[in-house]
Amino acid sequence: MNAIRMRLLVFVFLFLSPSMSNAQVWQVQDFGVTDTLMNVKAVNSAVVWACGSGGSVLRTVDGGAHWENCFIPLKGFDNVCIEPRSSSTAWVVSIDAATGTDFRIFKTTNGGRMWREVFRREHTFGDAVRFFDSKHGIALGDPFPGDYFNVYTTSDGGSSWHRAGRKYLPPADSAESEFGVTACLDLHGKNAWFATASQKPGFHPRVYHSTDMGRMWTSSAPIPGLSGIAVSLDFKDAKHGVVVDNLGGRWAETMDGGKKWTVHDTGDSLWLRDIKFVPGSKSMIIAGGEVDSGYVLRLVHGSNTWKIVTLPAGTERIRSVTFASPTGCWIVGGGGEILKWTGGSLAGGKLNGK
Repeated sequence: MNAIRMRLLVFVFLFLSPSMSNAQVWQVQDFGVTDTLMNVKAVNSAVVWACGSGGSVLRTVDGGAHWENCFIPLKGFDNVCIEPRSSSTAWVVSIDAATGTDFRIFKTTNGGRMWREVFRREHTFGDAVRFFDSKHGIALGDPFPGDYFNVYTTSDGGSSWHRAGRKYLPPADSAESEFGVTACLDLHGKNAWFATASQKPGFHPRVYHSTDMGRMWTSSAPIPGLSGIAVSLDFKDAKHGVVVDNLGGRWAETMDGGKKWTVHDTGDSLWLRDIKFVPGSKSMIIAGGEVDSGYVLRLVHGSNTWKIVTLPAGTERIRSVTFASPTGCWIVGGGGEILKWTGGSLAGGKLNGK
């Protein structure tokens, strides 16, 4: 497994809004493959992991100057969620690319040189894996028809997994064919949340919440105003969280841990995929795009207006966002794009010191 020398191309773009005309700098980190990247997560400003179609797993330990392809040699599988704890340890959710089932989790402890299967659940779609610490984690999979969500917990780093009991988990809405979404699982303290989805007209997503590291769960009421697929959520603390749907440009906010939600509109009918708080602030970033055109939206705390940030020409739909700090942000998407933000703090105010 050799490091792939990066070709770093710096593009300077402007906000589409005349009121936000400060130069924005994105660094395009081209690692030479075209796999669709589905999830990215930073450990710190140097260590970032990403995963995607065709078994691809990428890792950098120098902030993106070099990337390694830590490929999982499992034919016909896509990697849809990655959960790193360090430069050496990470877990990846893999699913059968043809059927969307055969939920597996792989773990590495040597920086991706070797992977060990630590979980398998056949006949269900695998959505996400997240860890509270090096030992305690949660895995999420879609429910079987007429059943409840496949939620599993581990207390030994993933060597063994235990399914949450039926009496501790509200049932999925089988009449609406309710399901989960890849990488749509967030943790904070001992809290965990995931959002639901359905392709049936008129469905409104719910948010499930656990306060004891995944043992017992409650669910919110359906959130009117959001469309059928809640694709991403993020919590900045145990109370303040946000969730976004994938069509219509709408997002919702909670201030009580997920019991009640207030729906907002970005002002554009956009395809959205991921939402993140900027660390240490109430400002937010949303990413998404059309098939052949990605975009990023930025909402500064105290403002009611989302600003669209243009990306390099040819950038495909953005699927995932991660932060190492208010100044350290990466986005990934279709076509294998990895873009690193180098334009100053995204937390608020003017960028690049201007």
